[in-house]
Amino acid sequence: MWGMEESLSRGIEAGIPAFAVEKTHRIKPFHLESVRMAREAGVGVAMGTDAGTPFNMHGGNLGELKRLVEVGYSPMEAIQAGTQIAAKIMGLGEELGTIGEGKLADLIVVEGDPVEDIGLLLSAEAIRLVMQGGKLVKGEW
Repeated sequence: MWGMEESLSRGIEAGIPAFAVEKTHRIKPFHLESVRMAREAGVGVAMGTDAGTPFNMHGGNLGELKRLVEVGYSPMEAIQAGTQIAAKIMGLGEELGTIGEGKLADLIVVEGDPVEDIGLLLSAEAIRLVMQGGKLVKGEW
């Protein structure tokens, strides 16, 4: 969903062919409805990425969480789509996706409550601490 929004907001002026912009406008309502229907049916939806394609920069896919909230997911459901559910769908639920003993320790700490404001996860200023593989890479413990 994130890449779709980025393509639409940038449009022809950014070099996206007119036919692609038109197609994206046509399919957007159906795409959003399918995500809503999946949620209502209890289908696990994982946050994904088309990183590496135009306007889908590596590391920018957190915008997908905001899009999930915009189509009816709670902020916690969106966070789980990017963590727990994504790990489970990839067959890695025993190793990552939740915090637990023996699991890979990648996590962030933000100032504020992302359950109240999912946008905090998109704000570099709000991110206070980053751990990757159990090692501190940003912030102080």
